Amino acid sequence: MEMTIKEAIEKFLSHIKNEKNLSDHTYKAYGTDLTQFQQFLASNYSETIENTRLVGRLQIRCFLAHLFQSGLTRRSINRKLAVIRSFLKYLVRQDIVKVNPADRITSPKIEKPLPMFLSEDEVARLLELPDKNNLMDIRALAMMELIYSTGIRRGELISLNESDIDWEVETIRVKGKGKKERVVPVGQPALTQVRHWLEKKRKGFTFKGKKIQDQYAIFINRKGERIKGGTVTRSISRFLERIAGRKGVSPHTLRHSFATHLLDRGADLRAVQELLGHSGLRATQVYTHVTVDRLKTVYQQAHPRSEDSS
Repeated sequence: MEMTIKEAIEKFLSHIKNEKNLSDHTYKAYGTDLTQFQQFLASNYSETIENTRLVGRLQIRCFLAHLFQSGLTRRSINRKLAVIRSFLKYLVRQDIVKVNPADRITSPKIEKPLPMFLSEDEVARLLELPDKNNLMDIRALAMMELIYSTGIRRGELISLNESDIDWEVETIRVKGKGKKERVVPVGQPALTQVRHWLEKKRKGFTFKGKKIQDQYAIFINRKGERIKGGTVTRSISRFLERIAGRKGVSPHTLRHSFATHLLDRGADLRAVQELLGHSGLRATQVYTHVTVDRLKTVYQQAHPRSEDSS
């Protein structure tokens, strides 16, 4: 079957929109990555998919080399390669191409750094920083308390509505990756700060959002619209940087701290996996490496026979 790259991409995007349970963010990322791939092929090769020679390993490798030369990180390149693999796999199923040339291309290796986290004492000091009389600081404190108390992701925090909180049972309903929902316990200190923020929000803001559902959002911006990811990061990072003493910390640092502190205190790995919304244990196991490293440090510093004295 003959089809232009652009037509094939549109067909694939329509398929994943209807068949896959992807978030809007992921769907847009697929479109952006494939459009970039299409533009590269159009500039250097041909726009028409007639057989496997036109989109083969050479073209994909050249695209990856182009991304490397552009200064893109290995992590971002791997994501784009994964999208191309999915796209070509779909084309094979639709008999548009014979084989998937991306299947035989190895992803660039990434050395995963251990997640950065704060100590329990640092978290306590962090939560003392916001000005209790400043509206934006009150919002930041509520967000920090909630992330540290529940381990939710930034995107999950943004999507929270007031109806997602069960004040009596002390839980929140979280819409996670792939639109999967989970119920997560939330501590009383976090609930107190969220309640305080909601009281201030109702008095200090008039709903002006373009989307009617924004009026139900727990966290909104100065315009009365559901808060954006960049605003969450800026609001929280300015306090995190004062505690951590460096840039590069983010709301995810509190999620890492949540998981690390639970495991430090003996929480079951499977339970932490469910609280974090991880689909498998592998993503959660990175925190066991963190806690084991910390235990080794404590042991070496404190145990009288931790080192060979001979």
